[in-house]
Amino acid sequence: MNTYDDVLGVAVENHGYVTVRDALAAGIDPVVLRKLAAAGRLERTAQGVYRVPILAAGAHAAYAEAVAWTRGRGVISHESALDLLELCDLNPPLIHLSVPRDYAPRRRGGELYRVWRRNVAPASVIIYDGLPVVRPADSILECLVYGTDARLLFQACETARREGYLTDDERIVLEARVQSPGRAGRRPR
Repeated sequence: MNTYDDVLGVAVENHGYVTVRDALAAGIDPVVLRKLAAAGRLERTAQGVYRVPILAAGAHAAYAEAVAWTRGRGVISHESALDLLELCDLNPPLIHLSVPRDYAPRRRGGELYRVWRRNVAPASVIIYDGLPVVRPADSILECLVYGTDARLLFQACETARREGYLTDDERIVLEARVQSPGRAGRRPR
């Protein structure tokens, strides 16, 4: 096997993307990534993030690229978590990512993302299709504070219960929070 095949193997596992960190973990010299990009065999999408153009972009490729953009420190959150998990009819214009408070990603490509600097407890993260995502109950609460439309949050509660992400009791508690009159206002536009 040659080095390109090794890179391709890593990218297949990561929705078509490979980062410098991924390459190092696989024993691939990161210089190879730059050389493959210069030769047109990889596309550089952000600092330290490359896409293999011969791989078809999957349904979750944009989310994989977002997590790669944070150097693996980001977690899909808020409306994007509900969208990724297909819990309601949301289509956020930006991908929401939560990153640790002490991490401030400032690299090309950031205009595609809404970055929340906060510490997410490991117990609040699930892995969905290989991607770290804030679990549905916590995402619904994030969206409640953010100002997401209540109808969409009720839909998310119902779908999350049906898909096994919530118990009946959790759904009832979340729906009561969504319905409460003290609910946060609409999202700023």
